[in-house]
Amino acid sequence: MPRDRAYKNGDIGVENASIESIREALNKVQTEVENPKIEFTMEDMIKYGLVDTKNASELRGDVGKILGIGYGNAKQFLNRLNRYGIKREEFELAVNKAKEGK
Repeated sequence: MPRDRAYKNGDIGVENASIESIREALNKVQTEVENPKIEFTMEDMIKYGLVDTKNASELRGDVGKILGIGYGNAKQFLNRLNRYGIKREEFELAVNKAKEGK
């Protein structure tokens, strides 16, 4: 769950989240794939502006929130994309949605 959804009066924790925020987080739960396929490479990260751009960090955060895999630096984020079995179509939709929100 994103921190901003579980923050109240200086305290961070799921107990501070609304029921709707908890449901939304549960709907986005990703589990690790036992034998992950390498679907994404660093070239994909570059192609979609998730590294080597002025707002790459922010974009990774937004895409991670949409996909339910959280924020990570470029290497961590790439690992999560593959480890959680994110599909290319799902990824591309998330990137487009994140870019439209800016």
